[in-house]
Amino acid sequence: MHRPVIMGTRAMVAAAHPLASMTGLDILKRGGNAVDAAIATNAVLNVTQPHMCGIGGDVFYLIYLARTGEIVFLNGSGRAPQGAHPESLREKGFNSIPPRSAYAVTVPGCVAAWEDAWEKYGTMPMDELLADAIKYAEGHPVSYQLASYISEHQEVLSRCPETAAIFLPGGRPPHPGDILQQRDLAATFRLLAREGKKAFYQGAIAEAIAQTLQA
Repeated sequence: MHRPVIMGTRAMVAAAHPLASMTGLDILKRGGNAVDAAIATNAVLNVTQPHMCGIGGDVFYLIYLARTGEIVFLNGSGRAPQGAHPESLREKGFNSIPPRSAYAVTVPGCVAAWEDAWEKYGTMPMDELLADAIKYAEGHPVSYQLASYISEHQEVLSRCPETAAIFLPGGRPPHPGDILQQRDLAATFRLLAREGKKAFYQGAIAEAIAQTLQA
């Protein structure tokens, strides 16, 4: 497939889903800067590309500050759990970390990196940056790519009642164009918009993550 070369003189947004790119461009048109647009774009990708992006993962920024010519890198990757040690895994009979297990999960860095970058470089209110992600989490059409991924990973998704209820409604994978609803994710984004990263790393959300991993 041939795609035309896209050119511009002021700004450009590239993302893996058109809704995310449109959101980032809208933020720029409304006066936001590149960091504002990046956060908003990434938030929408959490919704439209859940197999590739998520607030349970990491974020990395490479930011060019035009006024000073400085290039800034922000590392939003999480560390291994405090209680994780190679010896304890070996005692459980593991020679390597099982890829689909709680042992493979690092402390999520995404939400903290969003807020840290926003506090230092952002210009728009966080609730405006997360507005489109909230809207699409309430319901958006499933892309061909996501429909294919869900279909290929039915067995994994069906292991957890929560993921099955969201991504396998009625016990089957959605077709392209079906409306995918992620209302719990929308509620989480609303909480983050109001209370910031503390709502994710403390309180009910943190407890729910810990309980799930310990189950």
